[in-house]
Amino acid sequence: CAASCIPHTGNVCGTIYCSSSAVTGDMWKANILTVSMPVGMEPITDSVRHSLEFTSLPSPRGGFLPLRMTAELQASEGKRPHYVITAGKLVFFRPSYTASLVVAAGDGNLLPFRGNLGNELYVKITLGATLFSAASGDASMLVQLPKGYTCKAVANAPLALAILGSSIPSGKGNLGQGSGQGTWSFVSPTSAAGGVCRFDFGVAQVMFWSSPIFLAIGVDNPTNPMSQSASGNSWALEVHGKGEHGSATALATTPFEVSASGGFSASTSVLGVLSEAVIFPSNFAKGAYDNWLSIFFRTEQAVNAGGSVWVEAPAEFDFNEACELRELPSHYYVSHSFASTQVSDNPLITLRLPFELGKTCNGRKASSEATGKNRAIIYLRSSLRARTRYGFLLRVLSSRYDHPNELNTWWLWTYSSIGVRLDGCQHTVRMNADAALGASSWVVQDFSQGPPFFGFAIQDMRPSGTATTITVFPITLSAFSSGPMRILAPSGYKWEFSSSDFIYRKKHAGLEAGQFLDGVD
Repeated sequence: CAASCIPHTGNVCGTIYCSSSAVTGDMWKANILTVSMPVGMEPITDSVRHSLEFTSLPSPRGGFLPLRMTAELQASEGKRPHYVITAGKLVFFRPSYTASLVVAAGDGNLLPFRGNLGNELYVKITLGATLFSAASGDASMLVQLPKGYTCKAVANAPLALAILGSSIPSGKGNLGQGSGQGTWSFVSPTSAAGGVCRFDFGVAQVMFWSSPIFLAIGVDNPTNPMSQSASGNSWALEVHGKGEHGSATALATTPFEVSASGGFSASTSVLGVLSEAVIFPSNFAKGAYDNWLSIFFRTEQAVNAGGSVWVEAPAEFDFNEACELRELPSHYYVSHSFASTQVSDNPLITLRLPFELGKTCNGRKASSEATGKNRAIIYLRSSLRARTRYGFLLRVLSSRYDHPNELNTWWLWTYSSIGVRLDGCQHTVRMNADAALGASSWVVQDFSQGPPFFGFAIQDMRPSGTATTITVFPITLSAFSSGPMRILAPSGYKWEFSSSDFIYRKKHAGLEAGQFLDGVD
């Protein structure tokens, strides 16, 4: 250490020598300064008071709470020690505290959409200085939520967290809560700020420096979507402590931060909802390669140029690394010039997805369990409008086996150009646009039957809005079936008939005209 002696006025001090050591013997934590006073120094008395100045002292990395220093004067050879505690002002180095949201897949945030109630987010908190509460109220921590959030409950996070892997020890600390320990209270949100989760330490409760704790914070999400990168999407940790001061004071207010190692973030998106989402296959057969999915959705939030649309299929499907895109037949779309002023919230308008053919679709595995690249990422050359319906075709290699999970594992998401998730589907994407929200998707079938084995005819093709006769003929199956049969019409059609209108029998004695189908065996 570097030190100098500033002599009392009119006296001599001389050159001093300083060395450092550690109470624990760990020289990485040297916390003792030993000064050898020089020969010839004017003796220290009640009227002669030399001053010692220490320079180039490294600051504690995590700071410390207000405290008093101690000193011990010794005669030569360590005899006649005299121990004193500093008087006057307390010494204080503002502590550092870090906090982050856990954003690793599977670790909380299972209800990420706007308006979701009872969502649970995991938070990691690490103190730079030990926080001790000798008496109730000596220390507290406050988690300030972004505007729109309501804090409902706080508990210790579960032991098994994906972000921690299988490490032993796990590196996950808990915060003592309940009888005889600290307690949580909650401040309701206001029109200007989100809710607050407050923890007041119990008597003799301590949280040690550099020992991370993981909390599970139960929240009600804001009612409006909020991007992860939005200026108002700011989480903060405020710590109050006393140290040796007379009362607890705010030591620091620290914004949540992103971890360079990944899995931790300063915030998370409150997702908008993709509505009117439909994925309909052109080929239901197992293992079908030439299966073009007709995909529709309506955005809630705009997506800027360079953003992306993600399509996730069941684990057994494969989009290939360079997935193939097409536009729907032209009659599905309207021109941009027509749509420019009346596209949002218009139930009759579908726009083209602005992708560049052959250049903007990448297939990836959505999980380690996937057998193929079941996630298609479609990059956009221009922006998507808010509250607007889009449609496109995407080719997929179908699963070779039917699996019950296929009914519930089709998903759509939109992302900004910097990779922030914006909108998504709260339920698996339906196959039938007219099915109830939350209805299942579709599964592969043993065979796919097209012309000449399946056909239909519509008696009157005029868009009159009145009922007309549809003849489904022929129907030729590749294998015997005794189960029910389902016939799906395109979106916009509505089946309208009574049991007497359903004609399905072949001609035989006793049936009058209009009660049988000609040509049926």
